[in-house]
Amino acid sequence: MIVAKCIHTGKEILLYDGAKYGYNPMFCDEIHLEDIKKRSLSKLEIPNSNIEIDFAYSIDFDEEKEDFEFDEDDFTETINGEKISFEEVKRNGFDYIKITAIDELDAKRVICDLELA
Repeated sequence: MIVAKCIHTGKEILLYDGAKYGYNPMFCDEIHLEDIKKRSLSKLEIPNSNIEIDFAYSIDFDEEKEDFEFDEDDFTETINGEKISFEEVKRNGFDYIKITAIDELDAKRVICDLELA
């Protein structure tokens, strides 16, 4: 799980949760609720930065929809039993994510670079 903290409000902003978003937690990796609850965050020493998030979608869900089991309401079940709509599958079923912090001097630091399924 990757969380940023807003320097102006102190509000925490979820950038990525590998237990929920992306193709792997939806259809490949079985996640146990107990494990999710035990996760802890590690603080990264990153100066005030803008965050850039890149996603890639190599799966054409419209073309491969018949490979999944959708009910009459256009919902399917994830590997962990959550019911999600076809639109959620298309939106959250990315198979690549990269998160980069760009500081005030335009120095870039890659925080996350993951190839999924």
